[in-house]
Amino acid sequence: MKINRFGIFSVIILCFCLFFTTYVWSAEQKNINLGRQITSPAPVAPAKAQPAVVQKVNTNVQPQVVVVSPDEGVTFYGGQICYIKWMTIGIPAGSKMKIEFIRSDATKLTLGENLSIPGNFQWTINEQAFLKKQIPNPYGGQPSYLPQNTQGKIKLTASGEGKTYENERSVSILIPGLKITNPKAGDTLHTGQTYTVTWQNIGPPIPKVDIMIGAGSGYASIPSFFTKVTNTGSASITIPASALFENWTGSYWFSVQSSGSLFPEKYIYEKITINLMK
Repeated sequence: MKINRFGIFSVIILCFCLFFTTYVWSAEQKNINLGRQITSPAPVAPAKAQPAVVQKVNTNVQPQVVVVSPDEGVTFYGGQICYIKWMTIGIPAGSKMKIEFIRSDATKLTLGENLSIPGNFQWTINEQAFLKKQIPNPYGGQPSYLPQNTQGKIKLTASGEGKTYENERSVSILIPGLKITNPKAGDTLHTGQTYTVTWQNIGPPIPKVDIMIGAGSGYASIPSFFTKVTNTGSASITIPASALFENWTGSYWFSVQSSGSLFPEKYIYEKITINLMK
């Protein structure tokens, strides 16, 4: 039998190609799997459970009254409103608050009591709050009393279950007023002349003031000139001849004042001594 050598050789070549292709494919698969192993992230260990945070409760809080307002050392003027606000810490529920104003001579003025906690209170600073200065009557009879600038304390006292708790704020209360800056005490003014009168407000200003000239003192004080002006701190006036009293040889007084008759307006004034001539 005659063997076809070309056919056998072709078969051998074909088998070799198939073997080589299979070998190359197997090698590539191994490299791919190896690459996956290298690039794959390492497994992450589960996080350890953190212990719970325990907040400690301070059982040693001292019971106290907290004054929210007013601030320490604040100044008020008569007629103003003082806003008082408070709360408490560690004080039994159902306790009540009492508010007092203690003057510098230790006398007390009760502002409010049996007030709720927390709470607030509006105090209109009236004439009762001030210390008084006695003014003798030069003509005999009853003396008069003028309120004076006063230092004091607003005291808050909480009461409950048989116990009391206190706190306070120091405050100053002042009488509003005016200060004449022109003319000066002792100046000589002339009738028929025009002058610029100036003054400064002490405390909250009032809408209008009265400018007056007169003579005498006390109950014998008689005005001879009067004009009402807007309280801007300055006004121009012309003094008429009628401002002079006939046969009067003494000095005159010059005043800038409120025309109000209630507190605190009736105390807002200043008076100086002048000379008045033709």
